[in-house]
Amino acid sequence: MGNSQKLNLGQTHKLTMTSQLQQAIKLLELNAQELNIFVEQQTLENPVLDLESKDLSPIEEQENNDTEEEQNLWGGVSGSGSSYENRDGIGDVADVPISLRDHIKLQINTDFPDIKERFIASFLAEQIDDAGYLRIDLEALAHKLGVDRDLVFSIKQRLQRIDPTGLFAADLKECLTLQLIELGEYESPVKDFIENMDLFVSGRIDHFVRECGISKTDLPAIVAKVRRLNPKPGYLFAFQQPQIIIPDVILTKDKSSEWLISVNPAALPKVLVNNEYMTKVKSENKQAKTYINAKLREANFLVKALDQRARTILRVSKEIVIKQKNFFDYGLNYLKPLVLREIADELELHESTISRVTNKKYMQTPFGTFELKYFFSSTIKGNHGREEFSSQSVKGMIVELIKSEDPNHPYSDDDLVTELSKKGVAVARRTVAKYREGSGIASSFKRKRSKEMGLE
Repeated sequence: MGNSQKLNLGQTHKLTMTSQLQQAIKLLELNAQELNIFVEQQTLENPVLDLESKDLSPIEEQENNDTEEEQNLWGGVSGSGSSYENRDGIGDVADVPISLRDHIKLQINTDFPDIKERFIASFLAEQIDDAGYLRIDLEALAHKLGVDRDLVFSIKQRLQRIDPTGLFAADLKECLTLQLIELGEYESPVKDFIENMDLFVSGRIDHFVRECGISKTDLPAIVAKVRRLNPKPGYLFAFQQPQIIIPDVILTKDKSSEWLISVNPAALPKVLVNNEYMTKVKSENKQAKTYINAKLREANFLVKALDQRARTILRVSKEIVIKQKNFFDYGLNYLKPLVLREIADELELHESTISRVTNKKYMQTPFGTFELKYFFSSTIKGNHGREEFSSQSVKGMIVELIKSEDPNHPYSDDDLVTELSKKGVAVARRTVAKYREGSGIASSFKRKRSKEMGLE
């Protein structure tokens, strides 16, 4: 059989992503700080572009009253090079490429299935400094959010259970106290030492020993025990430069008490075309003109892309305010389940676009600055189309069911489907398996085997 060649013509559909489209998508993914850095780099590479400068310096940090205590007890603690001794292998955390806040948020997603509690916990996680301290007025926060102060304090206490111990402390004394309680060593004379630490570090030793009833001969051993604690637990994680949160949009009320949302000028770089350069190059050769024209097209596209990015963020933010109006009017108790698709359908945008817009973008409100994604929580339908449940609350139900199961007869995934159905949750077995595995829980067979082998 001989070989033959044939020419066939046909049509195919192929989506080609241009470099301009790739850049537009990239711009949408960047937060305000990253965007300013990116645009600044573009102005260095493109002679046609100029960047109007503005002051984006971070707000001055709150005064830290623990510095003197740290200097006296730990010989000066700075950055990740602190001189304390790590305990229980916690120091190994520093080798893990994860930030402190990401570590905390992973725990929040597991430990706070309730959408309102998770919202508060996530907000508190954003407020801690790099050392792991939470130095904000919780009562004022509760008032701004319109929730009970006891709930906020309770959530803070639950957050303080996250390893390494000492996170979310208000000051050095609380940080050390939390660690001593975990070690079972928060008792006199160490307890008295912590409570009167200010007398010790000020050099008033005689007054200190009288107040504490501690012998001067016992003092070195007590100080050595305290020095083994970690004064800045947040530094156990990969060191990061303090992140400057620049809100992308600002929410205020107008004279008629209606919500008004606008783009934050500080979050949007102002790019200008260098007209003087353009005038000068007119007398240059043809090759130079071709180069400049290409750069001019790039500059024009960048300006349009920046404008489109700002408009998209503003549109999405406005829709969030509409969907969550009761939250903004009455407080956190009125935050409702919301998924990306609802916003995408309303604005006729792709769901992936909404995801990019809400990630690492912030809204400044009269009661705090929140990441846009905080206002979202996926939902799972209840039986017969009744009550909706957030995915996080269903994960929490699964964790609680497994905690209360008979270790000798653990729940299978099918059993969990049945138990959840009794609670009004309609969920597939594969979803249960995904949520269980995502929570780090082994299968029923492995859980039973571990029990039989005495590993639990």
